[in-house]
Amino acid sequence: MVEKTTPALEFWQRLNRNRLSTVGLLMLGLIFALCLITPWLPLPDPDVTDLANRLKTPLTSNHWLGTDELGRDLLSRLLWGTRVSLVVGFVATLAAALVGSLIGLVSGYFQGWIDSWKGHASVAERSEQTSPDHSLRHDHAEPSPGRRNSGHEVSVNSVASGGQAK
Repeated sequence: MVEKTTPALEFWQRLNRNRLSTVGLLMLGLIFALCLITPWLPLPDPDVTDLANRLKTPLTSNHWLGTDELGRDLLSRLLWGTRVSLVVGFVATLAAALVGSLIGLVSGYFQGWIDSWKGHASVAERSEQTSPDHSLRHDHAEPSPGRRNSGHEVSVNSVASGGQAK
């Protein structure tokens, strides 16, 4: 009997083969779970200062990670800050996907007009770097003293000489 595998099942099988990936996924899941339940955790307000409790060491009364120089709870600040960082990361990713999709849709709608415009710009750029016969003559390039010609000198010499390889 042939066992059917789905893409999800294959993903889990490959993930379980690599223990570090499994541990990383579990840690990431724990971070997401903690960020989701942060508003309901009995933590002090991350912005309230308490100068009487400043610079407390970790694992002291009611401050698992200690306090900072203004007496603010570090665990609370860490969890609330992680929430903000995750939201910013997801919003930036979503914005990049939307802008990229919009550019792709406009490019597809105008049937390659944007692509051809971009292509013309790169052709103009390349024509400035090549000789009139559209080829660099590597055999006439002069390498730096005491060094082999790695090809970088050809580009620098051709641009410096107005497109003519030396």
